[in-house]
Amino acid sequence: MNDVIHLNANQTKGSDSRRVFVSKKAKVVIKRYLNSDISVIQQRFLFQTQKSTRFNTSALTNLVKRLYARCGIIGASSHSGRRTFITKLATSGVSVRVIAEAVGHSSIATTQRYIDVNDELISNAVELV
Repeated sequence: MNDVIHLNANQTKGSDSRRVFVSKKAKVVIKRYLNSDISVIQQRFLFQTQKSTRFNTSALTNLVKRLYARCGIIGASSHSGRRTFITKLATSGVSVRVIAEAVGHSSIATTQRYIDVNDELISNAVELV
């Protein structure tokens, strides 16, 4: 089973506590990162700014945008990865209800707005009958 990170209400956007499931692959990458330099573990924040403080929403949004640009992904936003993740789950046949729970949406209507309908989704649907 995957590990679960429990976030309390003041750590989340919607001020509700929630669980975040971490895949085995992500867990390996995070452990490798944490073990790469012992000083990282001693920091107050896992990701911090040049002033050694935690990222605020704006700084994190800008960082993600710059990372996308460095990878040659032009026009992507901080939500692009989230939208892609949700669409990939839907394309793989995962229930919208399960996706909503995994990404912390209280309403499946919100989750449905994130799903980009594409030819693969339509093709998969047609093959069901």
